[in-house]
Amino acid sequence: MLNFNNFSDRGNIKALILFPLKREFTYFTEHLQEMGFESEFIKTEKGAGLIFRQLNLLCAIGGHGKVQYAIQAYHWIQISKVNLLICMGAAGGLKSVAIKDIVIANKTIEYDYKELFSKSALPGFSCSF
Repeated sequence: MLNFNNFSDRGNIKALILFPLKREFTYFTEHLQEMGFESEFIKTEKGAGLIFRQLNLLCAIGGHGKVQYAIQAYHWIQISKVNLLICMGAAGGLKSVAIKDIVIANKTIEYDYKELFSKSALPGFSCSF
């Protein structure tokens, strides 16, 4: 087990994939291991993850909910100094995709906002590539 506080080689980790749920994390990381990529378990004061050195990749769980996910993303970015964050999940609300489809969004819509706070239009956030 590695401890990031004493981990001198963390500069080689270029990307972080953060999953909302343990089930999604497990499915993805087990698939990488089945493909022959070796992993190392890493523990920090705020979470645990797997490093795939051959891929320069760190995988961790972000948690359920935007605030928890943001806190975990900030934590992992601060200690790992990655160049790329990929938020990966099941996208269960999308009806027109199948299992293993890749979805790249140019806009997000906060559906839970309307349910909890307002009857007005749903807030959305655009992005560019």
